[in-house]
Amino acid sequence: MGRKPLTDIRKKEIIEAFYLTAKKHGLENASVGKVAEEMGISKGLVLHYFKNKEELVLALNNFILDRYLEFLANSSKYEMTSKENIEAYIDLLFSRDWSDYIDDGVFYSFYALIYQNDKVRENFKAHHEELIKVLQLKLSEAVLGGVLRNQNIERLTRVIFALVDGAYYTLGVFIKEELEYNKRVMLFSSHAKSLLKY
Repeated sequence: MGRKPLTDIRKKEIIEAFYLTAKKHGLENASVGKVAEEMGISKGLVLHYFKNKEELVLALNNFILDRYLEFLANSSKYEMTSKENIEAYIDLLFSRDWSDYIDDGVFYSFYALIYQNDKVRENFKAHHEELIKVLQLKLSEAVLGGVLRNQNIERLTRVIFALVDGAYYTLGVFIKEELEYNKRVMLFSSHAKSLLKY
């Protein structure tokens, strides 16, 4: 029982090192050996905690998706008590703040895996539904508080979330062109806000 926390700590360190390795070399080029090198430990020690690269990939996938969930859920300063707060929260969804949590290149490498790996796809799907629940809860708070008048919050949530997902994919092309990037963020965010009824 006393060793479990140490095991959890070590696994987290290995997952974070795998993330840094994937960020440097690309997910497809990240290996157990490169993770060990990143940490300054033996490959055998990494394999003691994770049997193979696939286990590491799934653990990193969970880590990334949990970080996004944490980002959405911990945006508690955005109480859904006014139009201004709701719109600031929507702006946050389209902001670069997501990228402060997880590198876009690593995220989209995982996204590509949903077409190749059933476990990754199921994991993405489950986390995607959790993210939608968090957003739906936020919008429902605004309805209960009498700020929003939209009738079908589940539908509104799914449309806004699809806009956010699509926006991130599209915005990646303009990552080096700040002016064009910001112009498009405003366009997408404004469209999402136009769906809100007060």
